[in-house]
Parts: sequence; structure tokens; C-alpha cells
Amino acid sequence: MKEFYLEFEAEEYGLTQDNYWEKVMKPSEIGEKDFKPIERRLNLSLPTPFKEFYKSYYSLEKDFDTGGLFIAGNRENSKLSSLSDYFFNIGLSSNILGLGLIPFGLYNDEWYICLDMNGDQNNPRIVLFEMSNCGAGKDAISHRPWFSNFNSFIRCITDYQENGNWDNFKELDPGNNYLTAYDYWKN
Repeated sequence: MKEFYLEFEAEEYGLTQDNYWEKVMKPSEIGEKDFKPIERRLNLSLPTPFKEFYKSYYSLEKDFDTGGLFIAGNRENSKLSSLSDYFFNIGLSSNILGLGLIPFGLYNDEWYICLDMNGDQNNPRIVLFEMSNCGAGKDAISHRPWFSNFNSFIRCITDYQENGNWDNFKELDPGNNYLTAYDYWKN
């Protein structure tokens, strides 16, 4: 996105060729204490790898956009508001949370990307929740985990951004079901 931001968003974000990475990769000052109000409201602790991701750097925009896949961003001075919005303020938040899932992103405008807190809460699987089938409750959850855990998800999506394909997904996350999360998805 560097070329895009420098051409179209440089003035808004104060970006130049010389300061681009310094601005885009600005270290976050988010700490453990910033997650406490969210965790109290959820009545559970968020997984450490998930929190570490949000404690690492700020984002320029409300969402990280990888082209069809969006995850909550972490804008400076927003105190995790984008993450909180996914958790509590999307139209289906209470339904999704009621199923033991924590939404933190959106895939192809149809599926919420969620932490599955029904199993290992320290390293939960990543599943999808199908919006157009939301009335089906548990049946709207992907039939298989989309990714094994948050770190594997981030590694795979980063690799996709770098290489433009999912050829390395099986190596990066042998347990991924990127193309087969739902029975009706084709290989």
C-alpha cells in the first residue's frame, strides 16, 4: 500500500518517502491495562498472541485492509476502539459472542473472522461466522477452523500479501482450512 498512501493519503497522514515506514510502523503504547475494560466486559482474558499483535504497532486506518480481508486496526489515540467495535458494536456482536466467538475482522463482506473461545482460550482457533446465515446459530460457524490460531493466521495473511497466493499456507499452518472452511467451499 506504500505507493497508494504516498500518492493519495500523504497529506492526511503527513507521509513522505523518507518518513513512510517510521509513520506506518509507529510502535504502539497500548499496554495490558488497555485491554482490561474489554476483558471485563467479555468476562474472559484475550489470548496473549492476540494482545501482543495489538500492542506492537499502530495502524493508519480503523481496519487493516488486505484486499477482501479486514481486521480491526489500532489507530493511535483510539484506545482499541476499532477492536471494541468489532467485539460489541457490530449488528451481530451479541449473537456471535453468545456462541463463544469473538469477532475481530471481516472476510469478503460475508464472514466475520473470529477467535473461537469454545476450546483452548489461550491459543484459540480462528473460525468464520457467516452473516447471511446468522439465524442458523452454530450452523453459521465454519465447519472447520479457518486457521489453527491467531499467530498462524497473521503469518499466512502476511505471506499472502507478500506473495499474492496461498501456496505457503500448508507449510505455515498445516491445520489451516483456508479454502475448505465450509463444506460448500470448493478446493
